[in-house]
Amino acid sequence: MMLRLRASTAMRGLRKSTIAATGLPTSRQLHMKISPAVKEALRIGTPLVALESTIISHGMPFPQNYTMATEVEALIREHGACPATIAILDGEICVGLSTEQLHTLASRIAHAAGISVFVTGGIGGVHRCVEDTMGTHAFSQCFPSSQSTMHPLVDISTDLMELSRTPVAVVCAGVKSILDIPRTLEFLETYVRVLVPYSSNVALTLSQAVPVVGYQTRAFPAFFTTSSGGAQAHIQLNTPQEVASLIKTSQDLNLPNGFLVAVPNPAPVDSELIHSAIHDGLQECRDEHIAGNAITPFLLKRVN
Repeated sequence: MMLRLRASTAMRGLRKSTIAATGLPTSRQLHMKISPAVKEALRIGTPLVALESTIISHGMPFPQNYTMATEVEALIREHGACPATIAILDGEICVGLSTEQLHTLASRIAHAAGISVFVTGGIGGVHRCVEDTMGTHAFSQCFPSSQSTMHPLVDISTDLMELSRTPVAVVCAGVKSILDIPRTLEFLETYVRVLVPYSSNVALTLSQAVPVVGYQTRAFPAFFTTSSGGAQAHIQLNTPQEVASLIKTSQDLNLPNGFLVAVPNPAPVDSELIHSAIHDGLQECRDEHIAGNAITPFLLKRVN
């Protein structure tokens, strides 16, 4: 993933994608990936503010860079405009980054800068209505009466893949409550990458399971609540020194993956209240035929 993108390059890329009348390349020709929020802002005429990503990757230390990026975007939204942070991610020009993409950008930079700990509120995970095989989006499970011919989708946060390949300890309050927490933990336990070496027809598999640590608890927390209905962390560590020892051991062994340190929310919300809000939100999704990546923002609005 390329992280270096100077402001002038970012502005040129945005300008070329939006002024087709001048004969400059279109966004399709530039292989540009424009976020849904930016597309909607362009469609309805909402003011747009382009933001460079250089300050995230090189301008400030972690975690201040991530905090700054999210606060600046929030400030722009408060004043009625739409932020469009620009970066090159996995070979694509991205105009407008999701929270998960900002996390990915910040966590990879943290590792590259020699930072071993990444702190966030709640990580992403396996979204609700994904089949046990994790191979398709189980539309029929969410909407059993629907006759939709919707193409199969997988709705799994890239946070999980990033954890499997970046040797950073992620300290958080667990997985977001609106997600499928048992399947998220299953994914972390069983994730396997398929590798095809150059000039070879032999596929290799590399297991990159992510250890899950409960801080002073075995019950896996769910962001708002201190537990997630029976889901368990792999191990329990009770002091910062024990966690630091685990980080050092992982570094000494040169392990390629990170691990999760789940810390229960010190001011939890009543679990029944949260579960009720999620249940009602899912029912509204069924009633209004909301599916795919639209489910998560819809549920977040209902729960918050």
